[in-house]
Amino acid sequence: MCVYACEHIFMDRFFVFLGLILGNLYFVNAQNTKTELVNFSNINGLTVGKDFLDCNCHTQGIAWDDASHKFAVSCQGGDGKAYLLLFDDVLNSQSKKAIAVATNDANRKMSHPSSIQICEGVFPVAISLDKTDSSFVYFYEISDDSLNKIAWSPIEFERHIGALAFDKIDGYYWMIGMTWDAKDVIIWRSKNQDLDGEFELKFKGNLQSICGGKTKKYNSLWLGQIPDSDDICLMASSGSFFNKRKNHLDFWKLNLSEQKISFQKTKHFKIKNRSSKTSKSMFYEGVTIKDLDSKNLNIIATPHDFKKRELLYEMKFLYNGILEIDF
Repeated sequence: MCVYACEHIFMDRFFVFLGLILGNLYFVNAQNTKTELVNFSNINGLTVGKDFLDCNCHTQGIAWDDASHKFAVSCQGGDGKAYLLLFDDVLNSQSKKAIAVATNDANRKMSHPSSIQICEGVFPVAISLDKTDSSFVYFYEISDDSLNKIAWSPIEFERHIGALAFDKIDGYYWMIGMTWDAKDVIIWRSKNQDLDGEFELKFKGNLQSICGGKTKKYNSLWLGQIPDSDDICLMASSGSFFNKRKNHLDFWKLNLSEQKISFQKTKHFKIKNRSSKTSKSMFYEGVTIKDLDSKNLNIIATPHDFKKRELLYEMKFLYNGILEIDF
């Protein structure tokens, strides 16, 4: 049986940024802070067969694919491999069992995958060893009921990347990553309007030197355009291993122009809902937006890990909720 990696080493993730102007990247303090009780429902028992997974696996991220109507989950296996698991639409299907798996050890003793976001059936995942290690960004594609690594050269970055956002904006594909300790934010844009694995670095910078006031720790990011608007939004989530009350969502409006990349923080939410049968808060790991309009967000959260139960590995609950928001 695999030795399960200690969960507490994953606790210190990403600092939420507030801002002062520095160089060509700046942050603006939030104008709205709200405490909300969201109507979350518990979806029982995501499972993985032993033919796909034969060790406990610490959940890192979850993502929804509009193109295939499937979910993908990234997790760190107790056997030292990064696992990517594919599921049907578990919110509207009786089947909660993984239908495909991909693994990646990146030639490292313990491969730590980032959180993920899917765009047009494709998603990047950053693989690193620990919080002091460099990262390699690989790309995967959902094809029918399979999950395949794309034969592109990985993108290397000198720091650990624990969270990645990925979306198509104004004809180009954008990736936004954050380091474990929130010292760095990294922004890439595809060189071409076709997705071919060629990306150029648009910005990397030290957040500690530009953050003002209290910060929080990030575990997941989501990037996208607000419906019926030209506004580009970045969502970041943070939670706690020991305190179920600590669930936070922060939202920025982004300017990704060549002249000045800017993040304007517009909203901060404290979510009062609590997880079940765990010490971890609901937003401890693995948070994404499944759907949104100008008034509502469909949020999915997966703080539970996959643990052995008889002949399967099971995630106890997946949380599904609607947050009312006025962008």
